[in-house]
Amino acid sequence: MKKSVQKLLCALLCLVTAGSVAGCKYEVDAPESSHKASVDASQDNKEEETSSPAGSGNSQDGTNNSISSESDEETSDSGSETPDSGSENPDSSGENPDVDPPEQGGSGGLPDDIDPPDPEKELVLEDVDTFGHKIAYYSDGTWEDLGRVVPLDFIPRAAASRYGYTMLRMEENAAGKQNFYNQLFNAALHFYQAGGDVEAESVAGGVCYPIAKIDCSAYGISYETQQAVWRTFRQDCPEFYFISTQFCSAGDEFWLCIDGEYAKVDKRAELRSAIENAALECDAYLNGNMSDVEIALTVNDYLTANVTYSYQSDGVTPSDDVWAHNLVGWATKGEGVCETYAESYAYLCDLFGLECWTVTGNDLQSGVGHAWNILKLDGEWYNVDVTWNDEFENSTPQVLSRKWFGMSATAFASTHQADLSTAVALDYQVPLPTLSETELSPVRLQENGAWGTMLPNLDKALENMPNEGSMYEVILYPDTNAQAAAGKVIYPQGAMLTKTKIPKTAGVLITAKRYNVSANSYIPATLNVSSALELKGDLTLNDLTLTGSMVKAIDADLILTDGAELNVEALTAMMVCVDAKTGYAVINGALQVTQMDVISGSVRINGLADIQLLQMEKDTKLYHLTADNLTVGSVISEEDAMLYTTGKTSASVVTVGGIVARSPLTLQIVFVGVSGYPTLKLTGAIDGSLNLVVSGRVAENDATEITPTMMTVPVANVTSAVDTNALRVYFVKNNTAYEKSYTKDADGNLTANA
Repeated sequence: MKKSVQKLLCALLCLVTAGSVAGCKYEVDAPESSHKASVDASQDNKEEETSSPAGSGNSQDGTNNSISSESDEETSDSGSETPDSGSENPDSSGENPDVDPPEQGGSGGLPDDIDPPDPEKELVLEDVDTFGHKIAYYSDGTWEDLGRVVPLDFIPRAAASRYGYTMLRMEENAAGKQNFYNQLFNAALHFYQAGGDVEAESVAGGVCYPIAKIDCSAYGISYETQQAVWRTFRQDCPEFYFISTQFCSAGDEFWLCIDGEYAKVDKRAELRSAIENAALECDAYLNGNMSDVEIALTVNDYLTANVTYSYQSDGVTPSDDVWAHNLVGWATKGEGVCETYAESYAYLCDLFGLECWTVTGNDLQSGVGHAWNILKLDGEWYNVDVTWNDEFENSTPQVLSRKWFGMSATAFASTHQADLSTAVALDYQVPLPTLSETELSPVRLQENGAWGTMLPNLDKALENMPNEGSMYEVILYPDTNAQAAAGKVIYPQGAMLTKTKIPKTAGVLITAKRYNVSANSYIPATLNVSSALELKGDLTLNDLTLTGSMVKAIDADLILTDGAELNVEALTAMMVCVDAKTGYAVINGALQVTQMDVISGSVRINGLADIQLLQMEKDTKLYHLTADNLTVGSVISEEDAMLYTTGKTSASVVTVGGIVARSPLTLQIVFVGVSGYPTLKLTGAIDGSLNLVVSGRVAENDATEITPTMMTVPVANVTSAVDTNALRVYFVKNNTAYEKSYTKDADGNLTANA
């Protein structure tokens, strides 16, 4: 590829086309209504025939009375983890790319943040999406979310659509269990909509606040089964936050009770308003142009940004307040334990049209009770632990983690143990679905600079690149409006790529951000490639670490920009372009390249390297920091370019062919504690000036630092093709450079002058 064409391609591919602009304006390919369906406000409850629940306050004593309390509340919770210090990579060069401030991302932001439209562009269409937000589309291809114009539907979904209810259908005596569930649901729904004050009563041997008494004699269910169905109902319905953890039953009679602090209707009205207002706050970050993945991730980010883990006064023991175990903690205090996080996530996902359920079980690290979620996206079920995603809530700067958002089932199961369907009574949990082994690592895919959409992972993004003439950008760890508005930096966890080919397009850019731990230490964004990767189209990597076995770029170009790092066993390519404007790129592994262009910044190569043609622009550097050999067939360099290599064994060979230096090219060789002399070979003609700088230490004859008289052996390997008038050799001792001249004998060998 011609140099001018290659430079143009590099410049095009290295543009970061994030697509975000001020306020909530975004680029789209064409105006269209969203696929997202809102909850149908007219949805009727379709349930089996049941007897009407008794009104509140109805209770009577019976024989074999018992009263128990659900035993799944936590005594401890791993809500605050610390980063793994082993993941911090010190930057030995001292170069420290700053973390950019979070951009306003996502499809829609807070209405107060909206900038007025550009008067020079025309409004093409105003459309109310099925999410209930008004979207304005403009003639320049941008759009903006003008906020909610259709009231959000807070009417609880029918019992028949709940996950736990549907799973009961598959069990023995399904009709009896579901009929009892329906009685519980209808009683709670009636109380939610029209319940009044509730007085304490003596029920089943204890003091409770009953809202209904249910006769279970017709359902054929035991005392233990009553507990199991009641527990399933509670997991299904987080909006019924007022339901007590007390289980009240005597024989075939069951009392549905609420917590005493929610006994007053005025208090519940206040809390209902707070919950709905909090939901509207989250809704402001969403709209129907978002994919389900983006909605699910935004809700996760919203909760981790707005809820903190609640402890008792000792700062260690999780709070035992009732509000800290349901929606009330999130909506009124911005606090809560794992149940608050999990139930709030399930409630919001359900409100915004996603299928999500609260799971109970144990934290295997501490052995105590814990709660998290399962989430269904595109037919796949994933684990989500919002509590553990809030592990850096006390960090400075504020960091947001997504480690536990869609972790693979096997990895998640190493720390989480769900309650089983084989258990009985309060330990029972309906069967869980098969959970995905594919990690949910959302990415934003953009085509030709348009804002694009969020997809579950990079594999899905590569499947959605149909146009060979388009430029695509994939953003790992993408911003959401909720995270960006909270001013939190995303803590980068590893993403996975299982695809073996990059599709043929005009170019694919994969970009991410790193998290700076300190001035000289950072945590890089990582992309793990499970098998050999072949490029069918050009690939640009920006500010991320790609780890894998092999990368082959025979029919495409590989472009490395700021902070990009390749950790591969081997890289074989026709063309590698380095355009590290503000930083550097790193290649770890054997390198075989027909042509490498260093457009800006520097590239560090660690491993065997064979470069047939090296083109270096002004002020660029190539560092070869390795014990393996470096071979450069020919070099074309501009002003102040440097080729720096370190020899660490006497077997190291640095071979440089012909050199075209448009201004003096510095070739610096540093020997580090070797026994004997590594070999330097200059095998071609030099067109221009070459400054050869030799320094370091050689462990020979008790010498600690190289001196000019010691350098006869390695310099003698310079062949007769070299024009000595253009070769200047410097030796560095105690940070002082000494120039040494040489005379070429009849055999072409160089002899140091006295």
